[in-house]
Amino acid sequence: MGHYVHHVPGRLRVRCSSLRACIGKQKAVSDALKGQMGVRQVEFRKHAGSITIHYNVDGVSFEELMTILRANGCAEGAALPKKAKKAKPRKSANAHANLLSSKAFGETVTKTVVGAVVGTLVRHTVEPPVVALLRGAGVTR
Repeated sequence: MGHYVHHVPGRLRVRCSSLRACIGKQKAVSDALKGQMGVRQVEFRKHAGSITIHYNVDGVSFEELMTILRANGCAEGAALPKKAKKAKPRKSANAHANLLSSKAFGETVTKTVVGAVVGTLVRHTVEPPVVALLRGAGVTR
């Protein structure tokens, strides 16, 4: 019986051919996992024979989940994945708001806008008379 385990912190997926065959086993595994503190969601893919568990990494460990699965006849003898990398914390909306309101961001936007305006003014007001003057002096083509 083939087994496949994929794990990233907060999500565990196990493919187990015995899940495909027995609906009673699916219910037993689901009930055991849902009774575990820290498990947020359990999903079955009947045709694939897989179970995906979404969990809180502070509430339950990968090893505890694998113990529950093995006790219910899933993942026995499954090769465990290499140690998962620690998930990078995501920037919250608050962090993005802080970035947008930061002094450095404001200065960068101001410099960019002022530079664009000054460049446009020079191209439209100063450049034409200077080019005409240089042409008259025979400096440009």
